[in-house]
This record gives sequence, structure tokens and C-alpha cells, in this order.
Amino acid sequence: MNLDAEQMPFEPLRLYRVLQFRIDTADTAARRAEWAGGRLFNLLSGQSAQFIPLYGTHVRQVLSAAGQNVPDGIVPAERYELRLDYAKRTYTALKAELKQPK
Repeated sequence: MNLDAEQMPFEPLRLYRVLQFRIDTADTAARRAEWAGGRLFNLLSGQSAQFIPLYGTHVRQVLSAAGQNVPDGIVPAERYELRLDYAKRTYTALKAELKQPK
């Protein structure tokens, strides 16, 4: 895998699609977390119902698109766990901007 390519900023449509997938994954993890076996699965698979994994470059993009201040300490090559509410806020804004169907 080419990590440099993974850390490049996304085009708006690509960012929208990545967020759509990651939000769906988090929502699925939330539904699974309602029972003990699902919580164990989430723990073993590393899936979270409250956070989505992104590189620093993409965290910066999401925060900017959500109208939030981007902290100076975000390193582009590092992996971060972004709060789901910020991801959803950006997803909604991109959906309107790109005129995507509901």
C-alpha cells in the first residue's frame, strides 16, 4: 500500500463517499453494541460507534468543511479517531454542496 497516496487530500466527492462509508460503519457498530456479542465483535475488530479513523490530512479537511478551527498539532501522516458528530456535520454539508440524493 502506498501511504503517500493514502494521505493525499480527497476531492470533495471522494471525501463525501469516504465519510458515507465510515459513518455507516460506525452506525452498524452502534447497533451491534446493543448486545454483548456485538460489543465483543466491535472490540476485536476495532470498530467504534462514536469515532471514525482518518489520517491527519483528512481530519483537517473534515474540520474545515464543518466550519471548525483546525488545531495546529494535527500531523498529516498520523492516524486519528474523529468524533462521529463532526463527520456527520461535514457529510451533511458535502451532501448539500454536491447535490447528492438523500
